[in-house]
Amino acid sequence: MKEYEIAHELWNTASEGVQVEEITEEDFCLPKEMQPIFERFIKESKDILDFGCGCGEMLFAAAKEYQLTSGLGMDYGEKTMAFTTKLAKYLQCDDKLEFRAGGVEELKKLPSKSMGGIIVSNVFDIVPAEVAEEMMMELVRILKEGGYFLLKLNGSMEDCESEKYRLTKIKDNLYERDGFLRLRNCSTSEWRRWFSSWFEELDYTDVPYQTPKDYDRLFLLKKKANIER
Repeated sequence: MKEYEIAHELWNTASEGVQVEEITEEDFCLPKEMQPIFERFIKESKDILDFGCGCGEMLFAAAKEYQLTSGLGMDYGEKTMAFTTKLAKYLQCDDKLEFRAGGVEELKKLPSKSMGGIIVSNVFDIVPAEVAEEMMMELVRILKEGGYFLLKLNGSMEDCESEKYRLTKIKDNLYERDGFLRLRNCSTSEWRRWFSSWFEELDYTDVPYQTPKDYDRLFLLKKKANIER
């Protein structure tokens, strides 16, 4: 899909114009609504993978505020991963955190059941369904039995709101902006049906941002035993 391929270029701009010397630990303070679930996730997880980590905000928060000892961040943006690697050294987290550029092909290199926890933040909802499915198959394989999965998704949107967000429908529930695929719009019940094959839901909260009407959806999930990929 053209819009998805182009989106790789967008993800590579996440760190543009940012200097590591400008970053402070306060920049990695998570929203208060998110903190209880995030803290529970970190306490229950070791060897965490953050897939689609962007500039690594969650891993840096985990390392600096929640004593995470081992984390791997992965993102398609090569420039962004170079930035986060430099930032980890600047923040003295490079003994705990590693960052790699790559997507599904890089996931395939990781051993099965090698990660105790996985974070996926605003990734599944900006790629086509078939791409999300391929990603999930690899992530389920990598996660240990009983491992925890922290899933964050954009809030759902009514068709009438697309103009507000400057989004144009491509087809079905896919929306683009400026030539980039920016949203796969699914209801909370649709997402729950999708991940219920692999995970038990332990907790959920809305995480507001910008205005009270705008929000992300945060799920804490646990991998079911003896599931088929």
